[in-house]
Amino acid sequence: MNGEVTDTLQVVLDASLLKGPRTPSGMPDTSLVEATGQCLLVNSATISRIKFVDLKVRGPLKYRKYGGVYATEPYRCGARKQQFP
Repeated sequence: MNGEVTDTLQVVLDASLLKGPRTPSGMPDTSLVEATGQCLLVNSATISRIKFVDLKVRGPLKYRKYGGVYATEPYRCGARKQQFP
């Protein structure tokens, strides 16, 4: 960025080492990727100058749908109620 000020945080979530449909704790792997993305958004929203998160998910195609550019404004009051299977 060469010292440029930006309102977008660029993040790469590396899910390439997930090995199956479930994690060792029994959580579906897609839920883990989704929950991690939600945590990134909630934490990013605590920094007022971050308006957007540009999330790229590295790994199998089934995880890439969780990537994208997300506004942090909906997360400024904390996490939205989510339940992950």
